[in-house]
Amino acid sequence: MIAMTSGFVLDRYDRSVEFSLIKGWNFIDLEASFTVEKMSVAIYFDIGHGFDNSKVFYMSLRNGKVTKRICYFPLKTVRVKIVPVDSGECFFLESVKFVWLTPFFARDRILHRLSNFHPEFRFLSKQEIKKELCKDKLFNFRWVKSAFEYYSETFEHYDPNVDFQNWLLNDRSYKVPLPVNPISNIKNKLRIFLLIDQQTLVDDVKNTLQSLSDQGCLSFDVYFIDSNSSLIVNDYIALKKYYCFYANDDLSLISERLNDSWVGFFKAGDLFSNDFVSAFYGAIDEKDLKVLYFDEDRFDSLGNRLNPVFKSGWNPDLLFSCNYLGSGVLFELDSLSRSSKLREFYSADEHHQLLLEQTDDLEVSQIHHIPQILYHRKIQSEVIDSPTVPVDKSNKDVLNYLISNHGVELVRNDVAGLHHIIWPLPHTQPLVSLLVPTRDGIEILKPCIDKILSLTSYPCFEVLILNNQSSCKETLDYFLHISKDSRVRVLDWDFSFNYSAINNFGARHANGEIIGLVNNDIEPINADWLTEMVRQACREEIGCVGAKLYYPNDTIQHAGVVLGIGGVAGHSHRFLPRSSAGYCNRLNVVQNYSAVTGACLLVRKSVYDQVGGLTEELAVAFNDVDFCLKVRSLGLRNLWTPFAELYHHESISRGSDNTPRKRKRALKEAQYMKDHWGALLESDPAYNPNLTLMHEDFSLR
Repeated sequence: MIAMTSGFVLDRYDRSVEFSLIKGWNFIDLEASFTVEKMSVAIYFDIGHGFDNSKVFYMSLRNGKVTKRICYFPLKTVRVKIVPVDSGECFFLESVKFVWLTPFFARDRILHRLSNFHPEFRFLSKQEIKKELCKDKLFNFRWVKSAFEYYSETFEHYDPNVDFQNWLLNDRSYKVPLPVNPISNIKNKLRIFLLIDQQTLVDDVKNTLQSLSDQGCLSFDVYFIDSNSSLIVNDYIALKKYYCFYANDDLSLISERLNDSWVGFFKAGDLFSNDFVSAFYGAIDEKDLKVLYFDEDRFDSLGNRLNPVFKSGWNPDLLFSCNYLGSGVLFELDSLSRSSKLREFYSADEHHQLLLEQTDDLEVSQIHHIPQILYHRKIQSEVIDSPTVPVDKSNKDVLNYLISNHGVELVRNDVAGLHHIIWPLPHTQPLVSLLVPTRDGIEILKPCIDKILSLTSYPCFEVLILNNQSSCKETLDYFLHISKDSRVRVLDWDFSFNYSAINNFGARHANGEIIGLVNNDIEPINADWLTEMVRQACREEIGCVGAKLYYPNDTIQHAGVVLGIGGVAGHSHRFLPRSSAGYCNRLNVVQNYSAVTGACLLVRKSVYDQVGGLTEELAVAFNDVDFCLKVRSLGLRNLWTPFAELYHHESISRGSDNTPRKRKRALKEAQYMKDHWGALLESDPAYNPNLTLMHEDFSLR
C-alpha cells in the first residue's frame, strides 16, 4: 500500500507495483482507499522531457474498489505520475496495473462504451458510430482520436452542488421545444400572482417584473396580492400603471375575471428564465393540460445560481411523500377551486396540501413537466443549504388530508417535510409466496432463508426454494432440514439456468395472492420489511414494489432503477453510503420508478399472470426491468420504498460478461430491451433529462 499526498511517480524500472509501460492502448486498473466517498486522480505522462500538463486525463475512483479505464501511452513514455486531485485528503494507492491492449480490442471497447453511455451515440451500432466520427476525417487515426475524446467525456461527473455554474457556462442543459404555433394564436393567457407582504422590498418587485418583461412578448398579466391588509401600498402606485393590484378581499374579483387562464403564484424577488413564457406556451399548445411544473434553482446576493432542483416527471407517490413540485407550478384556472381556495393557496409559503388536492383526480396526460430551469428563487438567508426537496410548513394539514382522503392508517414524519405513509393492510392479510431460485451456494442461501424465517414479522408468507440442479451434499441436506418448516417448500427445476423460466415455474406453484421475487443472497434488516412491501403491493394502483438494498459494506446497491443508464438501465444512487439522503432527499422517501430490481420485488399474482410473467427470452439480464415495464404498460405505478431494508450480498466487483459466449448473450438481451422499450430507455419519466445517463449518482449530464 502506497501513501499518496502530492502524487506517486512510476517509471519503467520501478518494481514497487505491478505495471508495464508499453506504448499504445492500455487498461489502467487502480484501487485506492481514502477518507471520502469518491475521489479523482490525475494521470500525467513523461515522454522524456518531464511531465506535460497537456497530456493528462482523470479517473474517478470509489473508495476501496477497482476502477478500470482505457488510456493511450504516447511513444517513449518513461514515467507516469498519479496525483490525487484533492490533495487535502488522506489517500492510499492499494494497487495499480497497466495492461497493454491490441488496437482492435481498444477501439472496440471505446465504441461499445460510446454506444451505451454517450448521449450523442446511444443506440447507434459501433459501425454507425464509426461512420459518424469519420465525417470530414482524412485519416483513420483521426476518428479514433475523436472517439477517445468522447470516451473520456463518459467518465466526467458534474456534481450539482459543486459544478453547477460551470455546467451552466458550458450550456449542457436540456432544451425544451419551442411553440409550434405563434404565441399570438394561442388564446390562453398567463397570469402571474406575486406575493407582497410587509417584508417585501420594492426592488424585489421591480426585479421580478423586469424578468417577466424580458420575455420578449407581453402575453401575460401580473397581479399583486397584498397578503397583509395593513400594508401601505403607496410605494407601488407607479407599478399599478402597468399591472393590477389586489388585496386579500379582492380575490373573488380575480377569479370572476380570469377565463381561459393559467395562473401561477410566486414570491416577489424571485426571477424567471428568459425562456419562461415561450416554454410555457410550447408546453400547452394543443394539449389538454391542467397542471404544469418546471425545474428551479436559487440565487444568492451576488447573483450566483445554486442548488438546482431537477424534478422527476409526474410521480404521485413522491408527491405523497413530500412537496417535490416546489414553487415552480402553473395551474389551468378551471382545475383550481375558486376564490376561497385561491386565497388559501396563495397565503401558504409552501402549498403541499393544495397540490395534492388539485392533482388527485387528474389523468397522467393532464400533468406536464418541463425539464428546464425556468424559475430562480432568491435565497432569503445567508445560510445556503444543499439542494433538498422543498419542506412543507403545514405538515399537520397535509397529514390530515392524506388520512381523510386516502384512507391511510398513519403518517409518520421522521424528517421535517418528508412523510412516511402507512397504508392499510386488507382485513384478511394476503399470503405472500417468496420465490428463491438457487443452485448450491449454501453459504449464501442458508443465511438468506434463516434470516427471512426468523426475522420477518409479517405472518402470512411461504418460501418456495427453486432448486436449479443443486448437487452439493451440504445444500441438499439443508433442503431436507429446512423443508420441515411448514412455511418452506423445495421445488426442483431440472433444466439449464434461466432466471425468468425458473421464477415462472415457481409462480405456477405458488399459493399466495402476492408473488415475491427474492435472490438467494438477500438478508432482511428490519423486521417489518415485508409488511411495508405488502402494504404497498395491495394498493390497486400499484404494480411492482421494490426495496432498499445495501451491499455488505453498507453502501447502496439498489434504490430504484433508472432507465437508459449504461444503455438499458442502472441502479439509482448505487455505492452511496447508507446514511446518504441522496439527490433531493430521494433516498428517504417512497416514490415511483419505472422499474425496480427483481432481487427483492413484490407484485400481486393477478398482475404477474396478466403480463405473462417474466420474459423467458431474457434468461439472465434485464428480465426484471422488462417485467416492470410490462406492468407499467397496464397503467399501474411501480414503486420503491426505503422502509424495507435488506442486504444484498451481490459482489460489488463481480465483473462483466467477459467471455465471447457471455458477451454475445448480454448484447442480445440488451438489444431485446432496445427493440421493445427504446423510447422509454431514452427518456425515463421518473428521471430528468438534465441528469446523467453515464453514471448512477444523479450528477448533471
